[in-house]
Amino acid sequence: MKCLTMMLAVAMLTGCSGFVSKQRAIGGSSSEGSVDDLTLASSADSISLNTTVPPPFQSSSIFSMQTLLAGLLNVYAPEQLNDKLFMGGWLGEADHSRRDDRLYVSQLVNGSWQAPTPVQWTNADHVEGYVPGYHANDPSIVHRSDVNWEYMYYTGLPNQFTANLAQIVSYNQVGFAASSDGGRTWTDGGIVIGQNNGIDLSGAWAPSAILNNGEVWVYYHTGAGCNFIDCHLNGDGEPTTPLAPRVLRSRLDINGWRMIGTNEIKNVHGGSLNLTNVNIQHAFGRFWLAANTPDLLKIVLYVSDDGLNFTPFDGGDGVLINGGDNMVLTPGLQVLSERSVAIQFGFAPKGQMSGSIQQWTFSLN
Repeated sequence: MKCLTMMLAVAMLTGCSGFVSKQRAIGGSSSEGSVDDLTLASSADSISLNTTVPPPFQSSSIFSMQTLLAGLLNVYAPEQLNDKLFMGGWLGEADHSRRDDRLYVSQLVNGSWQAPTPVQWTNADHVEGYVPGYHANDPSIVHRSDVNWEYMYYTGLPNQFTANLAQIVSYNQVGFAASSDGGRTWTDGGIVIGQNNGIDLSGAWAPSAILNNGEVWVYYHTGAGCNFIDCHLNGDGEPTTPLAPRVLRSRLDINGWRMIGTNEIKNVHGGSLNLTNVNIQHAFGRFWLAANTPDLLKIVLYVSDDGLNFTPFDGGDGVLINGGDNMVLTPGLQVLSERSVAIQFGFAPKGQMSGSIQQWTFSLN
């Protein structure tokens, strides 16, 4: 089966966070997009911006586009913590040959992001950037100002469930780590949201965390559910009847790991929010959620007053970035003001891997 076919199949199932690297491991091309590719793909002919209708905003306009990192093999899921940019995937061929996803961090020095290096662990059994027994990706960071600690939440796919596509899209979970030195080193605490996410057995994929009301709220999307339903695999071993991705929120104790409860996030019509790779922020009296559409070709922006019921920012489809044939992967969201946001994302030109991290800044009108 051709790699692009698999990429699209996975996109239709759940979105690629935690899987872009793995789908390439199954026979994909290792070519990466160049700066020229990105410039072309960023033109009106390929990536378009959405400007639609009513509440709470009416339209968006872009006022800056920047390449933060380039020359990467396959890296995405950017998450910024002050002068550090965390991400996951494969930095180069050495990581690619090992196959396991790896966690990285880039340092901002004199206005420029430096080459990423693997995350450093204090755990004696951990190799830098890797989590033993898991493919680890999609880092999300929150800062506890009362004790000056950082918490990290990441996707953990157990290594024993990487034999076929049905397993890869069904067994993702969320792990937890903590840092007391500003994110320079981390102590891994293991899985905190397992296959049973508090609602069903569809797991938890691509977490995004915030602190709210003395709790940690972790948002994520669910898996295909092939571990507890019959997904009717086709001749290539692809699930043909998976569950649609849904966005859930799990509330954790302020200690970062004890589960309190889980809720399903709803759309404006009261139905499931069928998005992937969500990134949540709470700022200026509003919850903001950036996410991929399940095909990974668009990035949307939704807003909410309560963190449970979300509506497109523009009253339309909520699309900020339309990648055309190019994947715009696992957005990181920064809310700059009441009417401006920055979106960081991995850019994968058509048929290629995510060779760069981009940042586009928007005004909302």
